[in-house]
Amino acid sequence: MNSLFAQKTDPDTTTKELEYAFSEMWANTTFSNDYDYFKTDVSDNYLTIDTDGSRQAQEELFVDIDQLKLLEKATFEFFDQKIRIHGEFGIINGRSKAYFDGEYVAEFLYTALFLKENGFWKYAGWQGTYSKNSPIPKLSMLKN
Repeated sequence: MNSLFAQKTDPDTTTKELEYAFSEMWANTTFSNDYDYFKTDVSDNYLTIDTDGSRQAQEELFVDIDQLKLLEKATFEFFDQKIRIHGEFGIINGRSKAYFDGEYVAEFLYTALFLKENGFWKYAGWQGTYSKNSPIPKLSMLKN
């Protein structure tokens, strides 16, 4: 649970809180962990717009089992990350490279949104867009 840093409010601590919330989000948005994580650490207002143009609210994500299993198979390298904090609203954006079985398959730009609710940061939204530097995703490989 991301209440680990909830007692202090200085900018460095708040940035660390958001970094922690982001790492927890990424570790738990998978087929195996998703449901429990969404019960405790995700805002009721959650919304995602993905690289394929799909839009999903929280309840829609749970029925998209293929997408959740896909996330579990991939590894990701995050870089060029920027964190912005505006009161109870946190924005993390940057770039990521996705790998399947060690093969580089995509690069995307992302924005992750967090809301501070009841003293800790909750994951509120995601938007991803393929980078102009991205290889063309091999969709047939991603479906396996």
